Amino acid sequence: MNRNLDGWHYRDRPEPALEQVLLPERHEFRVAAPEGGIVHGYVLSYEIWDEFVRVNTVLVGFQSGAIHDRPALQLADGSFARLIQGSGGGGERLSSWSAAFARPAPGRVTLGLGGGHLGKPERGVRFTPITDLRIP
Repeated sequence: MNRNLDGWHYRDRPEPALEQVLLPERHEFRVAAPEGGIVHGYVLSYEIWDEFVRVNTVLVGFQSGAIHDRPALQLADGSFARLIQGSGGGGERLSSWSAAFARPAPGRVTLGLGGGHLGKPERGVRFTPITDLRIP
């Protein structure tokens, strides 16, 4: 039996379960993107699901597009969590980005721009840290 949950397709598997929504204390960031522009934004929340972690951000005056400025989740050992799904949209003044990553082991991870999306560093793509997140 095929099931569809917000664009996620599951075959003969239970639907993913939301465990916890974590809200950082109004985390505002302003970092230099690997492509050269300044990225100003906010980490709105991150969700812990049984199979993945989804991070929700909003960008002010910057629209993410190239692989160099997409969100990435770096693990403590320097590797990257695999990107499962990413979606963004908006205009010149305000845009949002929601990125889901394979759920890492409990501990601290670093949300940033660029770096890696397939579980390993992308060749020639610099990682720019934004903030640390706690994975329970």
